[in-house]
Amino acid sequence: MSDGARALDPADTPTPAGVDELVTELLERIAPGRSRRHIAALLRSTVALAMDGTDPLNLKIAAAALREMRDAFEMFQPYATER
Repeated sequence: MSDGARALDPADTPTPAGVDELVTELLERIAPGRSRRHIAALLRSTVALAMDGTDPLNLKIAAAALREMRDAFEMFQPYATER
């Protein structure tokens, strides 16, 4: 990718001992076979935000942004095959 953009890679987010196992277990329960690499990256980023001591207001903004994105994805899903 160009312009400094990079692919989502779960290995990009360092996690403390035990977190990788928890992420794997959670993935097996919630997303067997479905976009596991990207879901793992989201989970690891969430753990990193928690461990970084991110300001509560910034966490609130991030949570709201993800909720809004999920709502938008759901709203536009019926049109995914439209061109």
